[in-house]
Amino acid sequence: MFPEQSQEEYWANGCNTLSSTSFNPARGRVDPVQGGYKVSGKWDFASGVDAADWMLVAGNCDGTALMLTLPKTDYVVQDTWFVSGLLGTGSKDVVVNDAFVPGHCVLPMQDMRDVCTPGRTFHDTANYCIPLRDILSFTLASPVLGMAQGTVENFECTRERSEVSSLHIRFAESAVEVGAARSLMQADTQEIFARAERDEMPTVDDRVRYRQNQEYVSRLAIRAVDRLFEADGGHSLFSEQALQRLHRDIHAAAHHVSLAWDGVAEQYGRVHLGLAPTGVDL
Repeated sequence: MFPEQSQEEYWANGCNTLSSTSFNPARGRVDPVQGGYKVSGKWDFASGVDAADWMLVAGNCDGTALMLTLPKTDYVVQDTWFVSGLLGTGSKDVVVNDAFVPGHCVLPMQDMRDVCTPGRTFHDTANYCIPLRDILSFTLASPVLGMAQGTVENFECTRERSEVSSLHIRFAESAVEVGAARSLMQADTQEIFARAERDEMPTVDDRVRYRQNQEYVSRLAIRAVDRLFEADGGHSLFSEQALQRLHRDIHAAAHHVSLAWDGVAEQYGRVHLGLAPTGVDL
């Protein structure tokens, strides 16, 4: 989505360049200077930062929300990721000390939401016709759904030929929930891309529905995992068992602010009962 010069710099070492992101601007400072911005502060939850050569961080400057790209030489990683779940994401903190970010490496977040970014002028594919928030939370709900699918498959493998009827019932309900969540996600993403191929912006009704469904996929997945974890007994608690890790990981993932149910559910209700949405990023 960024200007061509920014993309040339980012991809200079090849197509496998990775970035990490942090969308929490609370402890960062962004000040305008000639030719760009000076950036300092700390950003948290930078998943995959150890493998990344760049950071994309959110920042506020004079009331405008921005997305900025910084090369690895401009930040220091602090190992703060001592957590109960999602250990493998390595979602550590990054510290930036008075880095200069040139103007071509900065985008207003609103332009990303409104699909009017520079990248759209030279990348002629549907990806660049999708408002940021319509698709972003699906990238979070997808691994949550994968954890639920892994739980169902693990349970099926370890409990094969069980004659306990209560396990049959729990397994069936969890398997259906995982399938329903996948169908909901597939239907929405197909609709989002079909709309983008027509270069058609979604309505507010559509956008609150996408956001609600993204969070509901997560809720269905968590419910499916909890039901099977409760049924698996004490042996599932041992550290070598996959089920306990999946249970911890999926609950850790559900704490992501973009998968919080109450806020988006309220907005869906407001919009469909004739009120304007409030207090949620669409």
